[in-house]
Amino acid sequence: MLKLASLLLAFLLPVSAFVAPLGEDPLFDKARTLVSAGKFDEAKISVTDGLSVNPYSTEGYQLMYDIAKKEASYEEQIRWGKWLAWSYTASGNKSELEDISTELTEIYEHWNADGIILEQWQDSTAKAAKKAASGKQYRLAGHLLSKLLDINPRDKKLNKLWEKLADDAGNEVSGGAFVSDKVRRKSPEWLEKNNAKHSDWENRWQRKTKYYDINTNLDYEFFETVCAAMTQMNEFYRSVYDYGRKKAKHVTLQIGAKRTDFDRFSMELLGRAIESESVGGYWVSTRSTVAAFDRSMGDPNKTKDDLWNTLFHEASHQFMSIKMEKNERRGIYTPAWLDEGTASYFEGCKITANGTILKNNVAEGRLRSWWYLEHMEGMSHTLEELIAHPRNTGPLNGTLSYEGDFYPYGWAFVYFLLNYEEGDRRVYAPPITPGQGIPSEYKSVRKAGRLVYREPYLKYIEYFSKKGNVDNDQFMPLEMAKKFFVEEVGDPDVPNWDAFEKRWRKFTNSLYGEMLSGPEFADVLQARSRGYVLAGDYERARVTAEQADDKRPFDAETYRLLAEANLGEGLEGDALYWMFRHWETVWEAGDAEATAAAEEWLKENGGKSLLASYLEPTKLARNQIEAAMQATLEDGHPICGPLFATHAMRAWQIEFDSIKEQSLELSELAEQDLRAWQSAFSKTEASDRKDTLDNGDLIDVVKYEKDGVLIYNPDGWATPGQERTNATNLMNLTPPFSLRSEIIIDGTAAFFFFGIGRSGKAQSRIVVANTDNDGQVVQFQKMSYIVDSQRGEAALRTPEIGRGYFEESDSITVQFDFNAEGQGSYSLNGVTKEMPEGFSVNDLTGGFAITASEDTAVLFKNTAVRPNAAFWPVSPASDDE
Repeated sequence: MLKLASLLLAFLLPVSAFVAPLGEDPLFDKARTLVSAGKFDEAKISVTDGLSVNPYSTEGYQLMYDIAKKEASYEEQIRWGKWLAWSYTASGNKSELEDISTELTEIYEHWNADGIILEQWQDSTAKAAKKAASGKQYRLAGHLLSKLLDINPRDKKLNKLWEKLADDAGNEVSGGAFVSDKVRRKSPEWLEKNNAKHSDWENRWQRKTKYYDINTNLDYEFFETVCAAMTQMNEFYRSVYDYGRKKAKHVTLQIGAKRTDFDRFSMELLGRAIESESVGGYWVSTRSTVAAFDRSMGDPNKTKDDLWNTLFHEASHQFMSIKMEKNERRGIYTPAWLDEGTASYFEGCKITANGTILKNNVAEGRLRSWWYLEHMEGMSHTLEELIAHPRNTGPLNGTLSYEGDFYPYGWAFVYFLLNYEEGDRRVYAPPITPGQGIPSEYKSVRKAGRLVYREPYLKYIEYFSKKGNVDNDQFMPLEMAKKFFVEEVGDPDVPNWDAFEKRWRKFTNSLYGEMLSGPEFADVLQARSRGYVLAGDYERARVTAEQADDKRPFDAETYRLLAEANLGEGLEGDALYWMFRHWETVWEAGDAEATAAAEEWLKENGGKSLLASYLEPTKLARNQIEAAMQATLEDGHPICGPLFATHAMRAWQIEFDSIKEQSLELSELAEQDLRAWQSAFSKTEASDRKDTLDNGDLIDVVKYEKDGVLIYNPDGWATPGQERTNATNLMNLTPPFSLRSEIIIDGTAAFFFFGIGRSGKAQSRIVVANTDNDGQVVQFQKMSYIVDSQRGEAALRTPEIGRGYFEESDSITVQFDFNAEGQGSYSLNGVTKEMPEGFSVNDLTGGFAITASEDTAVLFKNTAVRPNAAFWPVSPASDDE
C-alpha cells in the first residue's frame, strides 16, 4: 500500500517539462506532435482526452477539423466544423465564422439549414419574451429567455434583458424562480475564484434583502438561494402567524461554514460558546439575530437539510417574539409547545430545484421521530404531557425549550391544527399503508372541507399574546387548549379531550403512510388540489399541486392544476407560465387532444400573443427541422441530422422521441458520436482546503493539481466533506450517463456519491475499497437517514444492493455506465461486470460528489462524466462580472 507522503510526491511531480508556444493550449501539445507525425488515430484520442478537460476549446475542435481534412472525412469535417461555427457565433468571432462557413458550404450547401430555421424562431421567441415581460408575466418571460440564452449565452442584449427581468420581478414576485438560472450562468472559473475568496468570514457574502441582513461564508449558490428563500419564508411566517403586512425589524442572519464560525458568533452574541454538539443554531430576540452553521462539514450524519431546517425554525421565532413581546417583558412565559411546535412546523419547508420554497410540507425528520416514539414501549407522550409541560413555569438551565423527544410531538400537534379538514380522509378513511397501495377513495375528487382548527389556533395565540399565563402555571395552557380546540369547536364527533387526542393521533399516523408513499402519491395530491379548486380555496390548491410536483416532477396534470390554482388566486402571469409548461409537456408526449385543450385555455386567459409569437412558430420550426434532417440523409450527409437535432432541442428545451430516434439512426450511419466526456474537477489551487486536526495542526484536506485532486480525510473532526464539481452542465445528472476516474487509495476507501439534491443529501453511493485479503471490492449502496429521537439526530443507513471483487492494484481505473433505468455495467482496470439491480433513476438523479473514508487519502485523477445527450459546444458561462 502506498504511503501518504509518496502519494503526495507522485501527485506534485510536474507532468511535463515542455513549455508550449505562446498562445497554444498545452493540453494539445501531444496531439499536435502526433498530427505532424501523421499518426491521426492516436492524435484524435489525444485531442479527445484534452477536450474532456476543456470541452469548450475551439483549439481542440480545430485540431479535429484539421485531422478530418487530412483524412478527407467529410462527415467528420462537418461535425467539427459545425462545432467551430457554433462556438465562433457565440463568441462573436465573425472572421473565423466566415472562413469556416465558406469551407463547409463547399462540402454541403445545406450544412446550416438548422441555423436558418432557428434564426427565425429566435426572433419570434425574443418578441414573445419581451411581450411577457411588459405584461409582468415574469416567470413566463424568464422561461422563454432561458431558451435563447442556452444557445446564445454571451449575447449581451439577451443578458441585459434577463438581468432587467430578474430585477423587475423580484424574489417575492417570481418566487425565487430566477435563482437557479443566476447560478447556472456563472462560469466554473468565476465560482471557484469567488467561493474561495468569500470562504473567509472577513470577506463573507453580504446582502440586505427585504426582511434580512444576510451574512455567510458558504458557497455562492447557497448565498443566492438563502437570499431568495428567506424572503419567501418571511412571507410564509406572516401568513401562518396572521401578521399581514405590518412592519417588523430587519433580522440579521449569521450563517457560518464551520463550527469555529459558530463559536465566534456565540462569543459575540452570548458572551460564551455553545457546548452542546447537537445545537446547530439559535435565535437571539434582543439582538434580532439568528446564528447557525453548516454541520454537514464535520458530521457524516448531517446534510444541508439540517442547516435549512435550522434557519427556517430559528428565524420563525421572530414572529412569536413579536406576538408575545409585552408578556415576555413582564416575565410571563409562552407555552413551550406553542413556541417550539410552531417553529418546528416550518422545518417541513423545502427548497425546490428552481429555488422556490415548498410550503406546508411534513417535516420528515420530526414525523419519523414521532412514529418511532409512538411505537416504542414507554417512549410516547400524550398531548397533555406536551401542552402542560413543566417549562411553562419558566426556564430550566437557561432555556425555555423542551427536551428533544417532545419536539416531534410539538411539530405533529401544530401540523394537525393547521391542516385538519372537516371530514378529513386521513381520519375517516382507511389509512395509507406502505407497500399495500393507495386506497382508491383517496384519488377520488370531492369538495374540500374547511380547516377546523386554524382559527382556534390563532385565537389561542391571541389569548396568550394579550392575557398570557400570568401565573406561569404549568396546566393553564392545557385548560385553554381544551377550551379553544374542543369546547368552542363543538364537533359532535369530538365530545371530549380523549376523542380530540384520538383524532390527532390517527391523522398523524396517516401522514406517516403518505410520507413513505412513492410517486403514485402525486395522484392523491392532484385529487386534493382539485377538491380545493371546487371549494374555491385556490391557495391550498396551489400549495398542494406544488407538493405533487415535488413528489412526481414534470407531470403534465400537475402543471395544469398549478395553472388553474394560480388563475383562481388572481396570479395571471404565473397561471400562463404553468399552462405553457403543461402545453410543452403534452406536446412533447404527442397528446394532440391535451395540446389543443391547452391552446384553447391560453386563448381564453390572456395567452393569444403567446400562441402567435411562440407556439405556432415553434410547431413550424419542428416540422422544418425534421424535414431538414431527412434531407441530409437523401443528400448523403447524415451527420447533419443529429447536429440539427442537437441545436433545435437545445433551443426548445424539449426532446421529441421522433427526433431522437431519427437522430440516433443518422448518427449510426455517419459513425459519429456527439456525446463528450467532460472533466468534472478541473479546478485550481483556489479550491484547496485546509482543516485543523484535533491536536491543533493545520493540514491540507483537499488539494488540486492539473490532472486531479487529492482528498485526505484524517481521524477526528477535521474533514474534507464531499467534493462537488464546478462544471455547470455536470451539476445535475439524469441517467443515462457514465463516470470514469483513476484513483489511488492510501487507506480504506474512495466514495462516489450520486443523486444529491439541493439539500446536499445523496440518495446512493459507490464505494471502492481495499480488502483485508489483498484485493479490492466495489460496493453499491443506497443511502437514507434514520432519526434518533432521543438525541434529536439522524443516523446514516447504507443498505447494500450488491458488490464485486477484483484483484488488488495500486492504481485503479473505474468506470460506471448507467442506463436509462438506473442499471448498467461497471469496470475496474478493464474487467467489466453488470451492475447489481436495486438503484432507481431517482437514486442517481441530481448532483454527484467524491471523497475519502476516514483516515484515508485518495488521489482522484482524470475524473470525467459523459452525459447521454449530445454535447452543446458553447460554454454556458456569461455573466462573470
